[in-house]
Amino acid sequence: RTAREMFRVRQGLPAPPAPAREGTWLVMTRALRGAIPEAVWPEGFTMRPMSLDDIGLWTDIQRDAEPGVTIPDTLFRDEFGGDLEAIRWRCFIATDRHGLGVGTISAWYDRDFEGEDVGCIRYLAIRPRFRGLGLAKAALACALQRLAEWHQRCCLAVSAENAAAIRLFLRFGFEPALRSPEARADWKEICDRLGHTPATDGKMGGRKECASEGCGGYPGTAM
Repeated sequence: RTAREMFRVRQGLPAPPAPAREGTWLVMTRALRGAIPEAVWPEGFTMRPMSLDDIGLWTDIQRDAEPGVTIPDTLFRDEFGGDLEAIRWRCFIATDRHGLGVGTISAWYDRDFEGEDVGCIRYLAIRPRFRGLGLAKAALACALQRLAEWHQRCCLAVSAENAAAIRLFLRFGFEPALRSPEARADWKEICDRLGHTPATDGKMGGRKECASEGCGGYPGTAM
């Protein structure tokens, strides 16, 4: 036993919950009917639609938000190149009072999510020095409002290690949509780490092994 384990035994403390398995992705869904939280931007901040000229800026924001991840120059076109026209109304840049890009989010779509055409929140990322201001909440609210114009339901995939993102999505009414015993076990581990009481209605999400889908698309995408 390690010194830490011996200390826990002497003090009668429970063992810490095991971390979620590496590469685990939590799929979450939300109905778009009914109330969607209002977007409240800090003074001087707002969000604007992307253009093709913003692809380099978008890539820079992803790299700034994920310094430990290799993000190729081609990532944006790899992810959204199949419908570049739609980026004008589905992809957004959050900006500061000087008009500089500080974050990204996409109100994208999945034409066959469990047999449905649904909206999809993707690549929510905020530059580190602008975190803690409520930008992720405002961006997510805006994206959900946009998705509600076209879809009845939306989905996303988030890294199981990204506690801040999971908490944010839970507060915004997303629920895990687990479909297997393995996924339920993953969700229980996540809840243990978050101190969150899981629902008991059987509405549980899946696992995503593909790191190119969902919120930010990379493990640990920051809120």
